[in-house]
Amino acid sequence: MSPQKVRLLFATTIAALLVACTTAGVLAWILVDPQHWFADAYAQKGDRGDPGPRGPVGPPGPPGPVGPDASDAIDELSSRLDDLETGSGDDAQSSVDDLASRLDDLETGTGDDAGSSVDELLGRVDELESRVDEACFDLGC
Repeated sequence: MSPQKVRLLFATTIAALLVACTTAGVLAWILVDPQHWFADAYAQKGDRGDPGPRGPVGPPGPPGPVGPDASDAIDELSSRLDDLETGSGDDAQSSVDDLASRLDDLETGTGDDAGSSVDELLGRVDELESRVDEACFDLGC
């Protein structure tokens, strides 16, 4: 190694040490006396004034993503509602016709066994009520 390169290396090392020591000294000074460096943060503050007027409401954000479970449930519910609207869901039309004929039998008293017809009717009404409750629950009513 030439003497010039050794001198350059030595000078660079000394300069780097001086910069490092100066940096460490300034950081120590900031840590020991922060009021000097951040005077506004430590200044006495007066009473807080009245709040200003409320700003305008911002635009609504984009709608959130629909999860895979929610979209499947929505599709299933839509198809069930379509079936109920068309009268093909769960044999809805035959159930309605059956109930109508049983009600006619009850009104006229011509049913085979009026007591059992009433029990069956109550069972069917309970089943219908549970289906309606289930549909309302699925819709979030």
